Amino acid sequence: MFQKICFLSSILLAFVPFAFGQSSASGNVNVTATVLQGLTVTGTKGLDFGIQTPADGTVSIASTDASAGVFTISGNPGSSVTVSFTPPGNLVNGGNDVSFTADTPVHNTSNTQGSASVFSSTSGGTVTLDASTGNLYVWIGGSIDVSSAATGLTYTGTYTTTVNY
Repeated sequence: MFQKICFLSSILLAFVPFAFGQSSASGNVNVTATVLQGLTVTGTKGLDFGIQTPADGTVSIASTDASAGVFTISGNPGSSVTVSFTPPGNLVNGGNDVSFTADTPVHNTSNTQGSASVFSSTSGGTVTLDASTGNLYVWIGGSIDVSSAATGLTYTGTYTTTVNY
């Protein structure tokens, strides 16, 4: 009988670690957040083709021309941003329109157009804001065809620049 008790006790003791094992566990991770300065985009100079006549045909202003339109972008210094452009398809006045074709924009971290770099396409690209000021300057250009435009009208459109971190 003593042997049976010893045998049964050894079987019960074999399961004791499972019976008294932990039923829960926990762990920790760090939680972090980086808060960047908000982005701003300001149209600082419009793209103005001036006064034209149908005889002028196609009129162009390159992004590298002094009369190019300008956007000023500000954000967190040294940050990488994606800049995208949505140029107008046409300039319009009521039911009349003039076709618009965008030139590939150029950019620089200083307000110096002469040493600006060309974006990879007319739709934009990824660039880095100035390391100390957080600024980026963008120059835009394009072409209009006024050869068949109705005269005596001012045609307008909107060129949108969007920036994201």
